[in-house]
Amino acid sequence: MQMNIWSPWKIVAAFGIVGVLIAAGSSLMIPNRYISTAVVKTNGDRADLPALLHRAESRAFLTTLINEQDLYSAERSHMPLEDVIEEMKSKDIRISGVRDRGDNAFAVSFSSPDPAKSQRTAQRLASQFVDANVGEFLDPASLPLNPTSPKPSWIIVSGLVGGMLVGGLLALFNGLRIWKLAGALGIAGMLLAGVASYLVHDHFVSSAVLVYRAADEPLVHQAVQKVTSGANFHELVQRFGLYPNEPGADRRLSEHLHVQELQKLRAITIGFEYPDQRVAHQVTQRVVAQFIEQNWNFEILDPASFPQSPVFPNRAAATGTGLFVGLACATILGAFKARRRSRVLGV
Repeated sequence: MQMNIWSPWKIVAAFGIVGVLIAAGSSLMIPNRYISTAVVKTNGDRADLPALLHRAESRAFLTTLINEQDLYSAERSHMPLEDVIEEMKSKDIRISGVRDRGDNAFAVSFSSPDPAKSQRTAQRLASQFVDANVGEFLDPASLPLNPTSPKPSWIIVSGLVGGMLVGGLLALFNGLRIWKLAGALGIAGMLLAGVASYLVHDHFVSSAVLVYRAADEPLVHQAVQKVTSGANFHELVQRFGLYPNEPGADRRLSEHLHVQELQKLRAITIGFEYPDQRVAHQVTQRVVAQFIEQNWNFEILDPASFPQSPVFPNRAAATGTGLFVGLACATILGAFKARRRSRVLGV
């Protein structure tokens, strides 16, 4: 297409139509999703909500729930179950406060392409709090009747606006030279950020959850202090050869090994971050064993997980950021050149 013989309005209109067509086609390919919500009132205060989430979002319970409701069958065919659970927690489970129902009320929601599965799963998630005797139902899980996916009309309007914006920019810069520069700088930024992200060591997190009896609660704080003591950190460093050739290995361990006591749920969470996924798993297993070796009963709610994917760095985000920075630099440079050209021409 020879843009230089087209008027600016024709360019804007052409790209607007292309944007509408692309957006309309894309809207037909987006599957419907349905959200079901149950409302629960807790018997404690809102500060206890993070602790309550550990029980509802434990890997053991979510694994049972996925198998029970036959969720994510397509994802499970090509993804590790650990990754499926993380995606479930980050994308499809939502727990938020409902202030108009009281300070201790919150909504438990679940999103799924199947409305019936959404309702059953939301009800089971909310039931975790009721079954643990820390909450009561205000509203049972609703059966969603309407999809929550973006409406086709909004997608089409967005495509029209996006297409017209691209057409307007193309007409503004009068040719493809600025777009060549934008593409070159964008690709350069993407490559630099992508390569830099591979120079950073991967970090993996292994986690576990323990629960204990009410009768043993007075002894738990002592156990946590013993496990997180400097002497025990030094023993772990020596046992697993952590942070070799680095000064302050014990301090580094204290920064990356997190042991937290959740008194409301009578639970202890353990998490360890390390560049070697096997070592992260082994250290977490050892810390769990140190609690189990105490003179009272612990139940392993979630065993030490073997981390499948690194939590840092996010290479996709780094690459996207590099692309954005490159395009932004090209846009600024293009605007500067256009302004300078206009001054030379006396416009």
